[in-house]
This record gives sequence, structure tokens and C-alpha cells, in this order.
Amino acid sequence: MDGAATGAAAVVFPPLLPEHVVMNVIGSLLGIGGTLATMAIVGFVMLRHVAPRMKVANAMFTEGASMIHARTAAARLRVTGIPAQARVVRIQPTGRWLNNQPECRVDLDVRLAYRQPYRASVPTILEPASIPRVRQGLNVPVKIDPGDLLHVVLDV
Repeated sequence: MDGAATGAAAVVFPPLLPEHVVMNVIGSLLGIGGTLATMAIVGFVMLRHVAPRMKVANAMFTEGASMIHARTAAARLRVTGIPAQARVVRIQPTGRWLNNQPECRVDLDVRLAYRQPYRASVPTILEPASIPRVRQGLNVPVKIDPGDLLHVVLDV
């Protein structure tokens, strides 16, 4: 039989948790959901837009660091190298730049005392002041690494 039809009072259960606790739990869940959604959006933007640019920036940094290392080694060789003369055979731009100055590959016929002339190829940054002194057919001073005669730097 139905309790309402017999006139019995309906049974009312007390709430399991107070209303403010329920609202706090719901608010926290919504806050966590919003945070996760925001993190997902930021992660997507990072992967889609920032990561490719970071790869390009890293490649540029690596290239710049290698050029700076080469210039440091060249500066050291200008102090410790064997002085000699060389004739400029060819100058060809490499397409790389450092501080708005072009890097070029300079092919040289190196003349070292008591040796036959030999060909060496030198990557170098041509600073504006040295451009008139480094032209095809001209003789230029060079420094040679005593441990590797093919390692030559222009001494201009």
C-alpha cells in the first residue's frame, strides 16, 4: 500500500553534507576543470606557435656560437701562428653574417718559406676596413697553425 494514501507521513532524510560543503566541492571541481582547460589551451598554443620558433632561435644561437668560437680560434692563431704570405685566388660569400658583416670563404695560395705553395681555404668575416686589402689577385699576410698547415687565418 501507498504510505500517502494511508495518511502516513513522508520520510525526510537529512542531507548527507551541509549545503556550504557541497557548494565548496562543486566550486573546487569547477576551478580545477577551468585550470586544466587553461593549461590545455596554453599547451596547445606553446606546441603550435612557440616551439617552432624556439627551434629556429636555437639553430640561430648554435650557428652564432660556432662563428664566435671560430673567431676566437682565429684571434688566437693570429698571435701564435707562423707568419707567411698568400695570394687571394677566390672570394665567395657563404651567406652567413655576424654583426652585419658577411662571412666569406677565401681561397689562398699560401707561400711558406722552404715549401712549395699550397692551396688553403679560409672562412673569414670580412670587416669593412679589410675589404680593400683582400681582393682576388692580391697578396695578403696570413698566419699558419704550425700543427696543421691547412689551418690559415688572414692577418689583415
